[in-house]
Amino acid sequence: MMPGMNPPAWYWYATDILKAITPLLVGVAVGYIAWQQWRTAHQQAETAKRKLRFDLFDRRFKVFMATKRLVLSSAANPSKRADLNDMIEFEQTTAEAEFLFAPELVAYLERLRNWTEYVKKVSDYLDSAPALMDEEKYKNLTREEKRLLAVVKVAEGELNRYFRPYLDLQTAK
Repeated sequence: MMPGMNPPAWYWYATDILKAITPLLVGVAVGYIAWQQWRTAHQQAETAKRKLRFDLFDRRFKVFMATKRLVLSSAANPSKRADLNDMIEFEQTTAEAEFLFAPELVAYLERLRNWTEYVKKVSDYLDSAPALMDEEKYKNLTREEKRLLAVVKVAEGELNRYFRPYLDLQTAK
């Protein structure tokens, strides 16, 4: 612009309009950035929920598999029954069960442990000293072993039903 010349009227209108629009544009940009941050925060929260659900699933699945191994080995033929290592693995894996499952399932795991332990004791006793027992005691112990094995077999079939609510990733408790 040359000295002494006044700018045209449209120049003043344009500068007034820009002065008025600039705060609006800055507000829109700030709003867009805030919306992006909000969206990112919600995505991170959703990811955190999914990770928690997966971590819970992973820990619960380990308990499920240890329980299944113990039950299957207890129901196996006498030479392959659960041994001390199976029991120790089960105890170590289910140590945190009370923090992962409802009290009913924790109590069920305890009953399973007791049943399998008792099956092992009865089987070991029958294997170690059949000649030292009278016939009636041997029959009673054999009957008791069969009864316990039947209980363990039933438990084997119930495991999925008991654990399903905790292992379904869509509806896990």
